Amino acid sequence: MSEKIAERVRLFNIVRDIPYYIAVGKETDFCCATKPDILKRLLKSIGLKSRDVTVDFRWERLGLPEWMLRLPHEAVESHGYLEVWIPERKKWVVVDPTWDARIRHPKFHINRWDGLSGTRPAVIVERVWTRAETQKLLTAEEDPNVRAAYLKKNAKFFRAFNRWLEQQRRPI
Repeated sequence: MSEKIAERVRLFNIVRDIPYYIAVGKETDFCCATKPDILKRLLKSIGLKSRDVTVDFRWERLGLPEWMLRLPHEAVESHGYLEVWIPERKKWVVVDPTWDARIRHPKFHINRWDGLSGTRPAVIVERVWTRAETQKLLTAEEDPNVRAAYLKKNAKFFRAFNRWLEQQRRPI
């Protein structure tokens, strides 16, 4: 493996292994919106182009406990990951750093990236958004009122998910 490709893999692993966490207060957010953004900036620093992808998915398809799924949450949720331009292959590939490697649950696929091929999306994709729809979402998320309304509806579910996910992780 060349040094350039090894560096891509190293950066991916750093971001992937940040424990996934959906912020519902003032804490730091490390969810499927922020982790790809971090990776995007790191890959740009080594000369790789990437672009945002947004898809629809359903929490129910992740094998979550029934008690959690009864908490208020979006029926269809959005998920973000990247497409990265691989110059050696002259093509865009999916790169999704969402789930951290300590998670041990059969429905959570932990991606490994070889720096050349694509990874799997972290969720079961129901629909891929257009680039315009993705850009509109990214712009809307900058509005604190939009974020506040979203969190008001989903906060109990997100808190429960964060606690449950911590229980799914192997110890360090």
